[in-house]
Amino acid sequence: MATIPLTLIFGAGRAGLALASAIGLAGGQARVVARSPAGEARIRARGLDHGSAQDAAALWILAVPDDVLPRLSSVLATELRSPLPAVALHLSGGAALDALEPLSVLGVSTGWMHPLQTLTFSSPSNALQGVPAAVGGSGAAAAAAYALATTIGMQPFAVSDADRPKYHAAATLGSSFAVALMDVAIQAAIDAGVPPVLARNGIARLTATAAERVGAEGTTEALTGPIRRGDVGTVVRHLDALDATLPAHGLIYRVMAARTLALAQKSGMPPETVAAMQQALAPRAR
Repeated sequence: MATIPLTLIFGAGRAGLALASAIGLAGGQARVVARSPAGEARIRARGLDHGSAQDAAALWILAVPDDVLPRLSSVLATELRSPLPAVALHLSGGAALDALEPLSVLGVSTGWMHPLQTLTFSSPSNALQGVPAAVGGSGAAAAAAYALATTIGMQPFAVSDADRPKYHAAATLGSSFAVALMDVAIQAAIDAGVPPVLARNGIARLTATAAERVGAEGTTEALTGPIRRGDVGTVVRHLDALDATLPAHGLIYRVMAARTLALAQKSGMPPETVAAMQQALAPRAR
């Protein structure tokens, strides 16, 4: 297993703390540089090592919001006169590599590593174990990102700079948009009379079970529900209820139902059932 070089992580947010914990778990040493008393408190609470921008380290990781990356890299390259590392990575899935240009022009090899995982301040030290991670950058940086991801137990894969917006859109669809869709489902359940706490817990359990099945079997095999079964009458009743009381939810239902129907077709749904379902999903005149 590769040895992790001394790593300086700028940012005591969710990703920075999770990565520092993972490096420590793998036998490496990471120091976290915080910009605020709250960040310093989080470092102490996790039992991690504090760092300073003046510390010499072979690897820098900039774990800050996308909009902060250009400013931070410029400050590190010019104002602070920090000892420069051989490699600097950022953890953003969406920011372009040129966010680190102030460092690259000084000879630092720059790249990125993005864990395909939602993290929280309470994520355990092993939260990144087995997690896919997109990596990229210049030669040395890409190699360093790949080695680091592998050593701490992630599963790295390469994504080109040109494909990164599409990759990050996929991550957004599968995380924050999934939460937004759960919110739609919870609100519909509450509107139907389900107690709010039970609505939230029930929808969360349904979603978690569906997600587990997708991971194990793929989307086509994991698909269940009335559209998968071809229950046209049930779908019509759903839309009648939503259109009458939650019309915005009805619009969302139709969009998601169209994609669900496309998956059901892959499973061999009879053409006549597909046609009937498409007719049921068509927008209705008001």
